[in-house]
Amino acid sequence: MEILLALASQLWAIGDVFSSFRQFRYQRTKDYNKAIQSIREALHETEYFLRNPDFGNRDRTSELAKLWSRASSDIGIVNKDLGQMLDNKSNFWNNPESYIEVGTEVDVIKLEKIREEIRSFYLQR
Repeated sequence: MEILLALASQLWAIGDVFSSFRQFRYQRTKDYNKAIQSIREALHETEYFLRNPDFGNRDRTSELAKLWSRASSDIGIVNKDLGQMLDNKSNFWNNPESYIEVGTEVDVIKLEKIREEIRSFYLQR
């Protein structure tokens, strides 16, 4: 009887581990989806801005900086490197003239690279 109780206890513990793992995977999926949505929004608004760019429009570039900052925060939970790259993108949009003046705009992740990163998220699942 003791053996059966011990076995039942072990099976219960294994069930708890599987339940925790499922919850972790579910939360991870939610984090990825939120991050991808934030990135897509920032990407879309940036592409829209670049159709007729006005780098002197501080309201518009500040809005882009906020979008990239949110995307950076959201993706940083699941991919720190990409989060840092998007933070650099946010900093660029906060003051694009200074990046361009000193030639550091080449250090800012390109939109096509961001699209590639989004595609890779879907392939990882």
